[in-house]
Amino acid sequence: MVVGATETVICASVIDRHSQYAKYHSYPPKAIVIYRDGIANSEFVNVFEQELVGIQEACVELLSIYQPCLTYSVVNKRHHTRFFSTDSKSNVTAGTVVDSHEVTNPITYDFLLNSHHAEKETSRPAHYHVFRDDNKLKPDQVQMLSYALCYASARCTCSISIPAPVKYADLLAFRANLCIHRNGQIHTESDVAEQATLVAQTVNVKEEIMSKRIVLSSKLAPDSTFFL
Repeated sequence: MVVGATETVICASVIDRHSQYAKYHSYPPKAIVIYRDGIANSEFVNVFEQELVGIQEACVELLSIYQPCLTYSVVNKRHHTRFFSTDSKSNVTAGTVVDSHEVTNPITYDFLLNSHHAEKETSRPAHYHVFRDDNKLKPDQVQMLSYALCYASARCTCSISIPAPVKYADLLAFRANLCIHRNGQIHTESDVAEQATLVAQTVNVKEEIMSKRIVLSSKLAPDSTFFL
């Protein structure tokens, strides 16, 4: 990781999102909630500290006295924790939260949320790590917000395994990779199982991807969710 690069990227992202918000409101947001994905456990603290600097720089650049309340959480599905119902014949129900220190880290603010229903195999809960909470949300509020966002995906009428903004970021990273690289190789932050599914879905256009760079239509709006 290049020192300074992360701050620059997150600073530009915050300014861009603020501009989008300003189109519909005459005042800046008083609270910002960030869900971060694709970080290895060993990089949690380093990435958070660097991105926090970028967020603060963006706020100062927007307005010198602008200090919104920030809630910053990392969502991780790369773990081996699984939960079973008492009858051992079915998965736990969607919305199951485990925040007992017997399971989670006793010295950090984290919890596991199984937000989706798995028809086959054992469902894998998402592990949430809350690194900053200026909004002073209660644990139940953070958990309910995270669960509610799992119902916001435009692709599904039921809940998904991670909050919709995180899922959208994964989809955007995948599509952006296809738009940038000519060789069609897959490099995203999605989990391995999802990558395999996406690769299978693009087998029919593999030759097109390898021979011709994908160019988005100029008719798309700058903030279009083309990746859906």
